Amino acid sequence: MFDLVLLITLSVLVVGGLGLKNVTTTRKTRIDVVLVILSPPGFGKLVYGLSNLNAESGGIGSVAGWLPTAPGPFVC
Repeated sequence: MFDLVLLITLSVLVVGGLGLKNVTTTRKTRIDVVLVILSPPGFGKLVYGLSNLNAESGGIGSVAGWLPTAPGPFVC
């Protein structure tokens, strides 16, 4: 099953990539170092917080479930 999904995904990716056209002029950009450093911890905290939204922590309606999720988007 995974092989079939992988084959479909890769074929759609290749066909979509070949159909893309650049409609703007290209320009040099700088990498935002602060964003590169803060994005992994922010995303990690967001994923960890969302994984804690289960019945044991009180579910979606409890503060204990959402508390670890709150700092994630604000870190980056």
